[in-house]
Amino acid sequence: MKTYKCAFIDRPGEEKVHASSHREAYEKFLKAHGVQDFPVIVWSGFTDSGEIFRDHLKTIEEKNAEWEQGRMKKALAVKKTHELAAQEKFLALEQALSSKTKCRSYLELHPDTRATMSSYINKLIEAFEKRGLEPAEIKFIETWLNVKDRGLGESLIARRIASLPAAERSSSRFGNMMLLGMMANTMRLENALDDVQDKIASVGDEVAEIQEDVGDMHEGFGFEE
Repeated sequence: MKTYKCAFIDRPGEEKVHASSHREAYEKFLKAHGVQDFPVIVWSGFTDSGEIFRDHLKTIEEKNAEWEQGRMKKALAVKKTHELAAQEKFLALEQALSSKTKCRSYLELHPDTRATMSSYINKLIEAFEKRGLEPAEIKFIETWLNVKDRGLGESLIARRIASLPAAERSSSRFGNMMLLGMMANTMRLENALDDVQDKIASVGDEVAEIQEDVGDMHEGFGFEE
């Protein structure tokens, strides 16, 4: 057998390998060092110009292609799961609001339906922080937000929970964690609106005071109304 020198191109170091040919030396070298993303050069001495082997690079490309294909399949499966979940909730909502049930308002929905839909909305909000929503999910959100009297109903629920003693909130049908996020948002919006209204009233009082001061100034300078 002959002694060959093998090395990954553009990588430091070389290794002597005993083999009967350049290719056999190349294969033994890869077996010892593993497949890397570099061509391998094999030569036997100064008089040997050597051979460059790239066969293993095809293996890397194939593995990368398989990994990418697997990643895409997983992403599509997750996407499909999200779509199916949204479609299921959308159909359930449509059925609850169908002409057969004669229910057209949030106020008429069964408490279980309200809880289920509110819980799903909260999950979509959490998902929206990490990814884009699927078309079916967006369709559900738009439908749910447009349910007649939804804002009024959620406000009534929030007021009911707020009026209960702390010890009784956990035992209330509405006082579960699935609805707390919705009610907190409703209460924050109402509080913000109250703050704005207070500021507007405060500005009105200030304007009235300014008008009185201006009137006093007119009188002081002898102006008549």
